[in-house]
Amino acid sequence: MRSLSLIASMSLLVGALGCESKQQSEEPTRPDTTSTAQEPAAPSAEAKSAEGGEGAVKTIEPKKIGARGKKSVALVGSASIGKRAPTVADHIPGPSGVTTMRFGKDDTLFVGYNDGRFAAIDVTKKSGELKRAVDEPLPISALSPDGSLAIVASNPPKLVNTRAHADLINFTHTESYDGVAFSPDGKTMFMASKQGPMRVWRDADKLGKEMKGEVRLEEYLLRQQGDLSVNFGPMASQLSVESGPHVAYVEPDGQIVFWDMNEPTQANYVLRLAPPVTSMTILGEHLIATSGKGDLRVSNIEHSNMERWSVTASADLVASDPALTDSFIAVRHNKLERLGVTSGDVIWSAPLEHAAKDLCGLQVSKAKDRVVVCVNDKLSVYALGDGAAAGALARQGAELTWQ
Repeated sequence: MRSLSLIASMSLLVGALGCESKQQSEEPTRPDTTSTAQEPAAPSAEAKSAEGGEGAVKTIEPKKIGARGKKSVALVGSASIGKRAPTVADHIPGPSGVTTMRFGKDDTLFVGYNDGRFAAIDVTKKSGELKRAVDEPLPISALSPDGSLAIVASNPPKLVNTRAHADLINFTHTESYDGVAFSPDGKTMFMASKQGPMRVWRDADKLGKEMKGEVRLEEYLLRQQGDLSVNFGPMASQLSVESGPHVAYVEPDGQIVFWDMNEPTQANYVLRLAPPVTSMTILGEHLIATSGKGDLRVSNIEHSNMERWSVTASADLVASDPALTDSFIAVRHNKLERLGVTSGDVIWSAPLEHAAKDLCGLQVSKAKDRVVVCVNDKLSVYALGDGAAAGALARQGAELTWQ
């Protein structure tokens, strides 16, 4: 795999600095080629960052507004009562298991695997192709909406161009991360670490193009840091991103916070669940989430008002498509169900072959009229309209087989 050579870049930079030092000793000032006025030396990447100049990483510390949620209390009829049963939060993928999946451009389902491979799948035509994103057998943590970029869980993590098999960025500022996601349009990339901050890359869809060829070390180091450094404080593993971009993240104690990038100086407390939060989705003005104890909560984002029906509701996983507006999909009681957002009414219910603890993900596409559930390296497909089974896709080595 081709990669950016930092050693070579550093050698060139050191050489350039050496030449510059020699020139400065012989020539204390450098005249402007068009005037007799003296030009100050160009600031370094570090100086630019500190001064907030061109190319700097802008630091934001949003003010969190609203009341923090109270610590979860076991209620009569709540799934919080008793010892926690194994859930999707405990799932560990096999060597070729699914590690991430999303519906992206043209509602293609992009699936990342634990061995460095990924697939682009049309769930209605039942066609797909398995490709290798990286040569090493490393987990794919996230895929861009067009499948051209992938975050790979190497050490340090890295961003790769899946088409050119090229390393674009090695995230040397962190050895690990607890949440990573692309916006639905692919233009923004988010990476959260346990102790913070969350880093944001604007124009992420251009990274694959702009990082080709010779790249100055200074520019490369700035790319590693991102465009924004958002100091939310400690963060947990879940990160949900929708158009806006709007971001929801989880604090270690289960408090969920909503952030609108168009109003970057503030964030909203929405609701709190007993950690760990196992799934989370933004649907219009609502945020929907589940906990490791099996609690399901639906809350209005702006007012932090929980829908009454969800106060004692339970589920293991949730997912939505913004195009649905009034309903979402939940896995609960070993069934797949479509529920009304404000009413909690069951629109349809379908049995699942596997227990919730064996599931590794859930995705929804209104355009494709499909719901997809993954179990290790197998995808089960259902019709969104009525929950009818619509096939299954199994991976066997380097092949995908429809059943």
